[in-house]
Amino acid sequence: MWWSLLDRGDLPDDSDGAAPLPRRHTDDTASGPVVPEPRERARRRVPGWVFNVAALLVGLLIVMIGLGVDSARGALTVALIFGVPMLLVVITVSIAARRAR
Repeated sequence: MWWSLLDRGDLPDDSDGAAPLPRRHTDDTASGPVVPEPRERARRRVPGWVFNVAALLVGLLIVMIGLGVDSARGALTVALIFGVPMLLVVITVSIAARRAR
């Protein structure tokens, strides 16, 4: 009995799934205030580069203490000799981590 009901003229034609299904239109303004989703709420976060700069500065400070730097010229020399390669490592790791996502 149900087989004959499939041949009714008021049923939609078969589709391959490419056509969108009809949707019910509703009035969104009558639903009340819009509450943002949790992921859309503004979060106060520290940018990732702040942690990278802090780690770089701590590493340079440890190297300077280890070498016994006691002047501004010595600190600049240590920062250039050790800081530039450390900065390149931080940038490389950041880029690699971002592309791996």
